[in-house]
Amino acid sequence: MSNLDVSVLYPSEYVKAADLGDKPTTVKIIKIERDKVPMSGGVTEMCTIVHFEKTRKKLIAGKTNGYALAVLFGSDLACAIGKRVTLTADVDTFGRERVPCIRVLGSPDAPPERLDAYQRAWRGKREKGALVGRLKQALARLAPVTPPPIDEEREVEREPEPEVEPEPEFGAAREPGDEA
Repeated sequence: MSNLDVSVLYPSEYVKAADLGDKPTTVKIIKIERDKVPMSGGVTEMCTIVHFEKTRKKLIAGKTNGYALAVLFGSDLACAIGKRVTLTADVDTFGRERVPCIRVLGSPDAPPERLDAYQRAWRGKREKGALVGRLKQALARLAPVTPPPIDEEREVEREPEPEVEPEPEFGAAREPGDEA
């Protein structure tokens, strides 16, 4: 990637499909919250934001990814905090255009029956709401999960981030003390 790549020229605090490249990336969820996000045209919209370990980039989890997490971990998304998920770049239809998007591909931490239900829902067409419809059906068939005891929000304990260290590529595992 050159210094003139659009993702370098216009960085974002949110992960984009281009950040994932052509290979699935597994990341650990450390926080999920609802927050206002600036959209085009100067408007803000309440969105579900997923924070990950070892990166400052966050995922705006739309309905499809929200239901994906619910099928994998339970309808109370607090159950997903501390769990790993595998993200992949995909395409979806927005209006009449095919646009890049991010999908939850699965999780190495999901219980087998939930992962199986998710993988069955994943098969087939994934555009124009088809996947979210199958995810809703899968969620309705699964036994509920009792969420961990929390007040309003649960966050996984993590080490404080270094102040000047450059950010690693999204999903790149890096240990403290590694050379950049």
